[in-house]
Amino acid sequence: MVAVVVRVSKKGKVLPINSRCVRRECIREALLALLTIIPQGKVVTYGELSRLLGVNPRFIALLLKENPYPIAVPCHRVVKSSGGVGGYTLEGRRADAFKAKLLRFEGVSMCNSISGIKVCRGSIAKLYDFLNDSTNGRKSG
Repeated sequence: MVAVVVRVSKKGKVLPINSRCVRRECIREALLALLTIIPQGKVVTYGELSRLLGVNPRFIALLLKENPYPIAVPCHRVVKSSGGVGGYTLEGRRADAFKAKLLRFEGVSMCNSISGIKVCRGSIAKLYDFLNDSTNGRKSG
């Protein structure tokens, strides 16, 4: 895995330290690094990740589909802004129901809606909060 060093601007945008790093691989590595700070029981949206990285939400979805380390790098913790679970691919196959089960197992609150089961608003977090939390949600000492 290629290490990509990023910084967070005051406006909450994730910027590569090397500004020439705008290739697909660099964006992918930055995305995968960001996913590792989302704690169990919380999710973020495709839209938020797209704003942080300055790319289209569909591009985020495509990169997540290509995640070489599913579950270990928790791409399943990314959902639609509507709260819909969104798609999930595991071993080249659609596994949307598995994604929902995995989120439930991790403690993500699910709610019933007219269009089906969705992630409850309280489980959708802002990634920027985790970037600013040096303990990453863990108690020190």
